[in-house]
Amino acid sequence: MILDQREIRMSNQRKGKYQSRPDSLGQDMNVLKFFKTAQKVLEREKKPDEAFNFEQMADWLQSGKRLPLTEEDVIKALGI
Repeated sequence: MILDQREIRMSNQRKGKYQSRPDSLGQDMNVLKFFKTAQKVLEREKKPDEAFNFEQMADWLQSGKRLPLTEEDVIKALGI
């Protein structure tokens, strides 16, 4: 007697959960590093207003929030 595939599968088997790419965390860290470096460069160039905006973005990312992609989210992140 030949068994059908459906008969062999056990009831406790299920599809695995989706996992995001591990590269995402490294990319987020690179973006954070960019904002911090830009802040330091702008402070050195005596541009405190511009440096403050980059500091706001670095703080936003460090608080665990994602990089804002909509105009509304950018306004919130910059505190405007």
